[in-house]
Amino acid sequence: MNKEKASKLWKIIQEAGDYLRGQLPDHPNHPKGRNPYAHVAICVKDKFQMSYKDIDDDKFNEVVEYIEEKIGHIDILHNNVGIGMPRSSVVDADMDEWDKVQETNVRSMVLTSRYAIPEMEKSSGGSIINVSSIAALRPRGMTAYSTSKGAVIALTQAMAVDHADQGIRVNCIVPGPVYTPMVYSRGMEPSLRERRKNASLLGIEGNGWDIGATAVFLASDESRYITGVILPVDGGVHIKGPDR
Repeated sequence: MNKEKASKLWKIIQEAGDYLRGQLPDHPNHPKGRNPYAHVAICVKDKFQMSYKDIDDDKFNEVVEYIEEKIGHIDILHNNVGIGMPRSSVVDADMDEWDKVQETNVRSMVLTSRYAIPEMEKSSGGSIINVSSIAALRPRGMTAYSTSKGAVIALTQAMAVDHADQGIRVNCIVPGPVYTPMVYSRGMEPSLRERRKNASLLGIEGNGWDIGATAVFLASDESRYITGVILPVDGGVHIKGPDR
């Protein structure tokens, strides 16, 4: 490969490596972390059976296409994060804890979106799924948490407006009281599980798979005409009166 094309290809390898930085799995031979540039260059060598510098000029585009296919690009961002704090009101809340909740539950989504959206734009669009909570629609004494998850709903709709022209859809899942590994790892009395189940109009208990299936739908092209939607996945809990 001539010097000019080799230089261009190395730049593409570096860009691909930058994308992979911090994503490569640990390896015992690389205790300080694997070199992402070397990883991409080795992938090219394995594919074409020679160093990128030695590949024929007429295969330049083929190599570039291989790198793009191998490394991929960002089409989907699933912002799923949330912590709480002891029940409190604005009067007695610990403000350091309050700030930590907002930082984790809202700012983190802003930051991941901030860096993912330009990459989505390069691919002519994508889908962002933010996860809020029924606590945003029916607050029950967890004021900091409810506030943060309400902010996620507002953020979702603002982002949907801001980035529609870039072909990016932004939607929000609002989970109800679902039974997940995090929930049962803390322990839950059968009576409370029964009460949560009865809070549903359907009289059934939700689980993490219900939320996951919704996220898959919103990430797929099956939802190509959906954006800015706030979608409760709660068996109707948000419109039923009794406390859960």
